[in-house]
Amino acid sequence: LAGQGGIVLISGEAGDGKSMLAQEFVRRSQAAHAGLVAAGGNCNAYTGMGDPYLPFREILELLTGDIEGRWVAGAMHSTYARRLWHGVPHAVQAILDDGPDLVETFLAGSALLARAEAAATDQSQAAIARLQALVAQRAQRPAPSALNQGNLFAHYTRVLQSLARRQPLLLVVDDLQWADAGSIGLLFHLSRHLQGQRILIVGIYRAAEVALGRAGERHPLEPLLNELQRTFGEIHVRLNQADGRHFVDALVDREPNRLDTAFREALYRQTGGHPLFTVELLHGLQARGDLVQDDTGAWIASPVLAWEIVPARVEGIIRERVGRLPLPLQELLQVASVAGESFSAEIVAQAHGDDAQQAAVLFGALLEREHQLITMQGSQQAGAGPLTTYRFRHIL
Repeated sequence: LAGQGGIVLISGEAGDGKSMLAQEFVRRSQAAHAGLVAAGGNCNAYTGMGDPYLPFREILELLTGDIEGRWVAGAMHSTYARRLWHGVPHAVQAILDDGPDLVETFLAGSALLARAEAAATDQSQAAIARLQALVAQRAQRPAPSALNQGNLFAHYTRVLQSLARRQPLLLVVDDLQWADAGSIGLLFHLSRHLQGQRILIVGIYRAAEVALGRAGERHPLEPLLNELQRTFGEIHVRLNQADGRHFVDALVDREPNRLDTAFREALYRQTGGHPLFTVELLHGLQARGDLVQDDTGAWIASPVLAWEIVPARVEGIIRERVGRLPLPLQELLQVASVAGESFSAEIVAQAHGDDAQQAAVLFGALLEREHQLITMQGSQQAGAGPLTTYRFRHIL
């Protein structure tokens, strides 16, 4: 708001509330600052590298008034939709003056022209005429065999800077673990031009998927994350380091209840405080009648609770997470799960046919640090050597 542009990164696991946290931050920011304009874009797991600049195209589409779909679906409050719509004439002017190369690359010319005409004011008629000429020119020009990335980055940056001079911008880029190389490059370029600008970018990603790499190589997002930290300092909000026990209490206490400490501890033990796991498990208990409401409307627990039933959404996340592991690691985790929530790495490795040195690599370097599925609890000396105890991050 004061021209100190920057970037904030939110990381964590699938379903642990990264996107919800960003959405709530956007909602509160827009409610507190009447002039703030927010827009967001998502990377896609299925199109990925085959859909260049997808999140930044979505952001620019919103900034140029492509809001009807989200507004009708209830995904955007009418107040904030109007805020974006009223900015369309200024966005069109910025594109004409600072980013003409974005037409027919980041923005479909005919759709942009239709929105510009719908939002036109008496003062914007000259800009409409210029845009009509530009769209017609682009339609007659053969499509380039390769886009000049440097020009696109410069034009995109100048357009955002022009818009931010009128109103501060809050931009959210979600699911960066699936970003294409062009989007990563554009994010880096923008990060180098935020000084003195009223622009805040919030990037969201799954840390475990970045740690896995891409196509057997280092994930292309990783160098950018390191560079952003070097430039901006500590800009991370790491949800996997949040206190899940407090979340369990806050979730349970959203409604009147008589659920005691033993119930809350059991819920936390089952989910590790993971937001999606906790929400789904609690809803499952309510739907099955394991939790019921008494005459006063307070939730109470039945004598027997079916903790072992895993909700479908949670099961889907677990299957996807484990399914990405190499087969030897999947087999190792299956052996470890027989021991329960905690297990000895050396004993499991021996049962699996691995030696102690392999165990240190498999459990410490891979399953704990890279895949973040287990946590070391400690090590103690036994007769035949040290025994290292690990626990699953989530008992589910």
